[in-house]
Amino acid sequence: MLELCVYLKSVSDDGIRKWEERFQDAKMKVNIHPDFSFSNQFGFLPFKIHFDEPDISLLKDKDWISGFEMYIDDFNFEDIKKRRS
Repeated sequence: MLELCVYLKSVSDDGIRKWEERFQDAKMKVNIHPDFSFSNQFGFLPFKIHFDEPDISLLKDKDWISGFEMYIDDFNFEDIKKRRS
């Protein structure tokens, strides 16, 4: 399991299109649920990935499900230090 924490001053739904563009740059198509919004999403966000030109034959002609957990909250450095120790 990989845990990656990202702390931002603000987030907007404009980032969703940027995600899709970055996946396309990597020759992948991603289906993010059309109702997804940073303003109302908490918990697990699934999305479907299709590799257009995979180097690994196992990935060819298949759709893959992935996703991530997302929580939006106020940032407090002291709370983060306590959780990590």
